Amino acid sequence: MIVRWLKKQLHRQFRPSPSHQSHHCLNNEQFQSQYAAGKRDFSHKTLIDVDLQGIPLRGMDFRYADLRMLRDLHRENIDLTHADLTGAILSGVNLSHLDFSHTILCDADLEATNFSGACLDAANLANAHLQNAELKQAYGLGVNFYRGNLQGANLEHADLGEANFSKANLRDSNLAWANLNRANLSDANLAGANVNYADLEASNPEQARLYNASITGVRLPLGVYVTTKRRSALQRFQGGESEMESG
Repeated sequence: MIVRWLKKQLHRQFRPSPSHQSHHCLNNEQFQSQYAAGKRDFSHKTLIDVDLQGIPLRGMDFRYADLRMLRDLHRENIDLTHADLTGAILSGVNLSHLDFSHTILCDADLEATNFSGACLDAANLANAHLQNAELKQAYGLGVNFYRGNLQGANLEHADLGEANFSKANLRDSNLAWANLNRANLSDANLAGANVNYADLEASNPEQARLYNASITGVRLPLGVYVTTKRRSALQRFQGGESEMESG
C-alpha cells in the first residue's frame, strides 16, 4: 500500500500538466497574436495551420520548429529568404519553386522534401537531412551542402555552380545533367550515383569517392580522368571532356 501511494505521488509530481503538453504547439490565432505582440522567437514550436502570408521572416527564429503543417507556402507575399530554419522539420513538404536565398537550413529534416525548381542562392544546408529529396532543376550559386545527407536525392538538371558538397553523402543520388561547375567535391561520397552528362568543369571530382558511379559523358576539368574502380584516382588525359564507362 505504501509503495502504491509513493508511485501515485511521484506520478503526480512529474506528470506534465495539460498546459505544458500544448506549450510547444501554436495554431494560427496564437501565432498571429504572439507575432503582433512582438515575439520573433518560435524555435522548438509546432506550428499548426499557421499562415505566414505577409510576414517577413528575416530575423525570425524558427530553429528546430516543426513546420510540416504550415498553410500553403506557394501564395504571394510569403518570403522565406534569410530565414533561420536551423534544424526545422520540413520532411515531405512541397517547397517547389520557392525562394530560399540566404536561408539557413543547417541540420534541417528535409527527407523527401520537394525543392524542384527552388532558388537556393547562398543557402546553407550544412548537415541537412535530404535523403530522397527532390531537387530537380533547383538552382543557386554557392549553396552549402557540407556534410549533408543527400542519399537517393534527385538533382537531375540542377544548376548548382560553386556548391560545397564537401564530405556530403550522395550515394545513389541522381546528378544527371546537373551543373556543378566549380563545385567542391572534397571527400564527397558519390558511390553508385548517376553523374551522367553532369558538368564538373573546374571542380575537384578526383577528390570524391565514385565507386560504381555512372559517369558517361561527364564533363571534367581539363586534364582530369576519374576512375570508379577505386575510392579516388587521378590520371591525366588530353581534352576537357570524356566519355567513360563505370565498371
